[in-house]
Amino acid sequence: MKKYISSLLAAALSASTLTALESPITESTTISSSETINSPLIVRNPEGKFVQLKILGSGTVLTSNYSGSDYAIDLKASTQLVIEDGGGLNITTSGSGVAIRSGASMLVNTSVGEIEMAKVVLFGSKLTIKSENAFSCGKTGTTLMLVSNGSYMELAASQSFNKMDIRANSTIKFSDGVTLNFKDIDITNSASKIDVVLEDFSNTNSIYFGSASGLSLIDGVLTVSKSDKSIDYTFKDKAGEIMKNLVLDAKTNTLTLASIPEPSTYAAVFGALALGLALYRRRK
Repeated sequence: MKKYISSLLAAALSASTLTALESPITESTTISSSETINSPLIVRNPEGKFVQLKILGSGTVLTSNYSGSDYAIDLKASTQLVIEDGGGLNITTSGSGVAIRSGASMLVNTSVGEIEMAKVVLFGSKLTIKSENAFSCGKTGTTLMLVSNGSYMELAASQSFNKMDIRANSTIKFSDGVTLNFKDIDITNSASKIDVVLEDFSNTNSIYFGSASGLSLIDGVLTVSKSDKSIDYTFKDKAGEIMKNLVLDAKTNTLTLASIPEPSTYAAVFGALALGLALYRRRK
């Protein structure tokens, strides 16, 4: 009898673990054991209430086998996807990923597991990343797409992406010491002129463009030229001023702030000038 009951409990546990989520999700839901989805998972808010989908716990992975033209996970307005405490995503089908619609957000919190997806797309929405290199990129890599005005990414930890695909005016906020790495830049569908606000970008931050070619930087405007198309990214600070103190290292494709001499350097320069002036006067 005990053996029979144990078998029933094991079967029930297995069934609960393997049961795929049902779409749409209209109530706040926490995933604490691995789940698999075979069709688009839509998260939306009935009657305007806030709905959160949370992936929580070490080894808890939400896997998508969907290979259609829609997004594997589609977050509508007033919804949020949260990944924390070792949770992870596995959405590696080419062209698939997470869509974050206007009024929605995604939070990748501290101590997360691997997140593998083809792309994460912001439609004037918000992405906050608090775990270093949370997007593990998998085999093909994750493409970051900011496709609508007002898209906002907040980086509290350094990140690496496969491609940068910024198509409209957007903001990237940096915490101290954060670096942002892109293997390449996709300008296929971008507007010809785009404003990118680098909020709180300081001399502790950098953006690396990897193997991207056709880059030039003049007075805060990064021009990317590929084939017969050219895009101008104008980098601005939080106040809306063009960041003319940016520099691009042509050898490493790294964007940083121009170094500001230390006070001791200024003192040495002024001292040398004063000495030279004194010698000049003595000779006269």
